[in-house]
Amino acid sequence: MRRSIMEDGRLARLFERDAPSAINRNLHGRVCKTYSCFVRHSSHSRKMSEAQFQSPLNLSRTFNMTQPQNFAIPAISLIVVRTVSKLIMRRKAVHELESTKEMTGLVEQACLVAKDAAYNLRDFLENSSNMAFIAVQDCEKELDRAERKIDDGITHAITQVSEAEARELLACLKFIIDLERIGDLAWSVTQRLQRLTPKILRDDRRDLIAMADILERMLEVVHKGFVNRDLESANWILKTDSQIDHVCRAVFQRHLESKSKDRPRDYSTNLLLMAQAFERAGDHTKNLGEELVHLVEGRSVRHEPKRSRVSRAALEA
Repeated sequence: MRRSIMEDGRLARLFERDAPSAINRNLHGRVCKTYSCFVRHSSHSRKMSEAQFQSPLNLSRTFNMTQPQNFAIPAISLIVVRTVSKLIMRRKAVHELESTKEMTGLVEQACLVAKDAAYNLRDFLENSSNMAFIAVQDCEKELDRAERKIDDGITHAITQVSEAEARELLACLKFIIDLERIGDLAWSVTQRLQRLTPKILRDDRRDLIAMADILERMLEVVHKGFVNRDLESANWILKTDSQIDHVCRAVFQRHLESKSKDRPRDYSTNLLLMAQAFERAGDHTKNLGEELVHLVEGRSVRHEPKRSRVSRAALEA
């Protein structure tokens, strides 16, 4: 019995309506079997194997081969192929977007956690608070968990996305590596402070607090720049890193040149290691600024001479 164009069009619309929910339930094969039954029961079609319905291309070829000259399936096979293809591509695009959003969301949260670590480290320097000590430890653990989660998901995610999204995912990987290291350095300084004897001297406390404050502000700007893809934030970070270096050199100069009895050798060694940890945390934050430039502009400024970097920033301003 010959089917009318109107009846075939109605079946095509039903397929378009029911296919999305079926595919979302991983029942693509069941939908294809249903459509196979429609063709199999028509008087002019011959039996087709289930394997021929596994892809839109095979589906199209199958219907082209099975329809005789005096029997036409007016647009339903083409509609089915197009509908299935669109649904597959749409689902793939949604999955890519979700993967990228998940990774960027983890990095945004990690930026805030690293900033909290610097804030609580400064609080521990000022007040020797036990709550601040525990908070720095918790921040370090949270950054470790974020790094593991991104490491586990980045390999699969980066193979499913476009070139632009791949660059963003690579930036997420580089960000979390530096952020996790900043958490480790903040925790190491906190542990040394707790074990330090004698009590930290006033000028040393002042310099370490200054470095912690600069680090906290830099990490706050890193978060802002990453969320807004802001180039000005990146340039500010690159310029501000020198402030931590300046304070660190002052600490080294004071302890290496001074022979005061108030500063025993063990005390000075611990202070120098803490100052160096702050300086390295500043370097990792500077790396974040450089990666932010690469993310926004698509060019790398790492290992670029400082003079050319400053002149380029002046021209852009």
